[in-house]
Amino acid sequence: DLIVRTGGWGHLAADEGSGYWVGQQILRAIIRAEDGRTNKPTYLKTLLFEKLQVTNIEQLLAWVYHPEFTNAQMASISSILSDAIERGDETAIHIAKSAAKELSILAITVLEKIQYTGEVFTLYMNGGILRNHIVIKDLFQQYVSTKYPNISFELCHDAPIQYILKRALSEVNKVNK
Repeated sequence: DLIVRTGGWGHLAADEGSGYWVGQQILRAIIRAEDGRTNKPTYLKTLLFEKLQVTNIEQLLAWVYHPEFTNAQMASISSILSDAIERGDETAIHIAKSAAKELSILAITVLEKIQYTGEVFTLYMNGGILRNHIVIKDLFQQYVSTKYPNISFELCHDAPIQYILKRALSEVNKVNK
């Protein structure tokens, strides 16, 4: 059996497109704007300050650098992205496009590794970013479909291992009938 792996190497090595990564991109965008390194206004700061109930950048950084700060907390920052996109925030839209692009590169790389030749195929999507951010999910599908138009997409609603087991049992049952 062929097993291929691409991505998911963890937040310290390479986890592009993940909730943690999106949260980090939001935080970096807010800090760049605070520093004056960008002239683009962003609503992300207002949304994050409201979410965390902080009033200034120092309080935000105290939250981030708290000894008990977790990866899940960084990922939770991503929850403000959709609201900012709905408000037309260019920075948020750029982050969403970047996340979708990174995730599509992962999927396309796997398809290339398995020598996918373009037949009708269902790609099963999983992960909080694809489940909770319609814009990222739609862009991801668009990017993958541009290269591989015969792929359809289905969103997994179970944990990855549970979904794999259900699919395997379904295939076994088909063979045994």
